[in-house]
Amino acid sequence: MSAVPRIAAVTVLFGALLFTGGPATAQQPRDARARTNAPDARVPARSAPVYRLQPGDELAIRVYGHERLTGKFVLNARGAIRFPLVGRVRLGGRTRRTAAAVLIDRLKPAYLKDPQVGIRLLNPRPVYVLGEVAEPGSYPYRAGLTVTEVVALAGGFTVRADRDALRLSRGRKGREQRRAAEPRTRVLPGDTIHVGSSLF
Repeated sequence: MSAVPRIAAVTVLFGALLFTGGPATAQQPRDARARTNAPDARVPARSAPVYRLQPGDELAIRVYGHERLTGKFVLNARGAIRFPLVGRVRLGGRTRRTAAAVLIDRLKPAYLKDPQVGIRLLNPRPVYVLGEVAEPGSYPYRAGLTVTEVVALAGGFTVRADRDALRLSRGRKGREQRRAAEPRTRVLPGDTIHVGSSLF
């Protein structure tokens, strides 16, 4: 074969690779696997549960720029407080964010033009652990607490514990809700964790 046909053949082959994306096509499956294994592709962690105010909760409520409206308040048996200027306000069953929105609506525009309200939960209720743990009882709550950490506070599992039989009880709107829990399940103030026993 002369030099001219050989050069022409190389040119045609090179053009075909560019058109079909030869080497790039071979690389695509590896790139796809890399994207699949990337941290961003993992199943996202469960979002933290949102606490809803309950009777007996003590709140620090601050109206910024108005110290006379700032203080500590305790929700009564009906989940209400008596707030300066506006009187009785029911906050039970609400999140801190929505409770602040209720106070803002009650304060404006009759009393304040543009009120800014912040609410902080004081002395949150403890969490309770029952069943097959070394020391059943109540333990102080802290933000981000998980079922595993609550069990650790109670001295860990007993030898009879069924580590897959975890249940969480949570009061809401005057009713107790029970559901299965996992070791990483987040708990809220007042929650009860029950560890079941093994049949063997």
